[in-house]
Amino acid sequence: MRQRVQTVHRRDGRYASQRVQFGHPLADFEITQRKLAEAAADAYATDAMVGALSAQADRRETDWSVEAACAKVFASEALWRIADDMVQIAGGRGFRPAISVRAPSPQLA
Repeated sequence: MRQRVQTVHRRDGRYASQRVQFGHPLADFEITQRKLAEAAADAYATDAMVGALSAQADRRETDWSVEAACAKVFASEALWRIADDMVQIAGGRGFRPAISVRAPSPQLA
């Protein structure tokens, strides 16, 4: 997840630096900076949770089902937040194929 978020983060960060609103790049606004920072923090936290869960699963003497459920819920909710924030930074352009937030699915082709 972190690699995908980093890719989107870099692309939307560049877009926010180039897109001007109210005479300033979007990247100058606190709300844009917060959205980008929270996306990076959520991706890092998700990776940390998965790493800790993997280590616990490797020690076969413990039950890690609750931790796995927590990691799944956290990761899926974080991904929705990140996707929503990145579409907002893109000004809704995340739904257009040329600036798509998500790569096209081969199943939809």
